[in-house]
Amino acid sequence: MRIPALDGVYGTIILTPLSGPYDPKTALVAEFQEQEATGGKVIGEATQKFGGANRLHAQLRDIEPRRCALSRAICGERGRTMAVQVTMEYASPRDEALKQDFLNAVYDEALHKLGGVK
Repeated sequence: MRIPALDGVYGTIILTPLSGPYDPKTALVAEFQEQEATGGKVIGEATQKFGGANRLHAQLRDIEPRRCALSRAICGERGRTMAVQVTMEYASPRDEALKQDFLNAVYDEALHKLGGVK
């Protein structure tokens, strides 16, 4: 019996209130260690810009073999600062465009609801 491959991008979004300084490169250390423990390997890491006028910067790591993307950014206004973390799985190269659309939608909504960091 053949089981068909799943299509699309699957993700989890976590909002975390912040009360102090934020370093996006170290924010994902625990998640990265978990991926490494199960055989994952970093295949790329970069800072990406999202939102109108690219107001939001997110740290993005792509991990194999499952093609898992971990990203985190910071949004806030009026004393309310939040880290927005996205963990997703996708098939590469088939779902690369969907992955980008998913990230754009998440961070655009975060900018809309939470405001951008000035």
